[in-house]
Amino acid sequence: MFPMKIFKLIFWFTIIAFFTSCGNNLKHNEIKTKFDQTSNFGRFLSAQYSLKLGDNDIASKIISKSKDLQSDLTLAELNFNSYLINGDFDKAKEFKFVAPPELNKSPMYDLPDLIINLKNEKLINTKNFNFMKNQLPGFNIIFENINYMKLVKIDDFSNVTKNKSNIFKLLIFEDTKIENEVYLNMPKTNLSIIENILFLEYLKRKNLKRFNEEINNFSMRFNYDIKTLKSYYENQKIGNKKPNHKYVFANLFSYLSLILTSKKNVPNSYLKILNEISHYIEPTLGNSNYFLAQIYSNEKNFKIALNKLNRINQNSFMFFIFKN
Repeated sequence: MFPMKIFKLIFWFTIIAFFTSCGNNLKHNEIKTKFDQTSNFGRFLSAQYSLKLGDNDIASKIISKSKDLQSDLTLAELNFNSYLINGDFDKAKEFKFVAPPELNKSPMYDLPDLIINLKNEKLINTKNFNFMKNQLPGFNIIFENINYMKLVKIDDFSNVTKNKSNIFKLLIFEDTKIENEVYLNMPKTNLSIIENILFLEYLKRKNLKRFNEEINNFSMRFNYDIKTLKSYYENQKIGNKKPNHKYVFANLFSYLSLILTSKKNVPNSYLKILNEISHYIEPTLGNSNYFLAQIYSNEKNFKIALNKLNRINQNSFMFFIFKN
């Protein structure tokens, strides 16, 4: 994995590049906003181009000028997706009431309802979302963990497969009678940065000796200052008790975006949606906004990248580790 401190240096270098090219960007935006979208086709092209550049707000404004969203499926779908990319899941749900009925054929159609329920810690019937599960990359993992949480609520672990474990499964079954089995079957090495952060929080609660060993390994692998790391875990309060549903799922969606980044057939728009879901469910989590800043920075949309960085909560790991 690319060392995150090196990325930080590259990121700030690109910020400098942004300011030096600011004049060209302003001229480009001026031309774009002056473009007169006189037809739905023109609006579609302009909005699609804006989304490609990462200018989600501009895309939404262009689409909103149309008077035919209730009948034009192409524009309606673009508008619906722009809400998702912007993280406006409440607006996306409201839009479904006025959108063409054919919009329900989109695999994203039920996404706002699912995410709003997760934010409210309501565990839905996953069988009603099979279409989404089969069409959206990674959502089989989401529904698997929803079903695990349901089993915890009814205290039924007879159908849980213990030999396929990960940190998210461990957190869900923490303080249950199968916690130790899940822990023993969980990989402890070559974890992603998100898995490592969560695993250290878990060890701090459960096994301080192992925690002290792993935090040193974490420091060396990701090139973090060990004193800064220890200071963070000494001062942070989130990891002192078993995390709630929102915290687990927010991390899970951010983790999905991380592992799907290397997939060639997964567009940036989808990665943005996953991280916006993470931020929507738990706004205090810094991972999602840090990864969003990476994506927008790679697209050379530095203004939005900075906006995402500014959303990082001061108590989050990402804020603490990079301010030092």
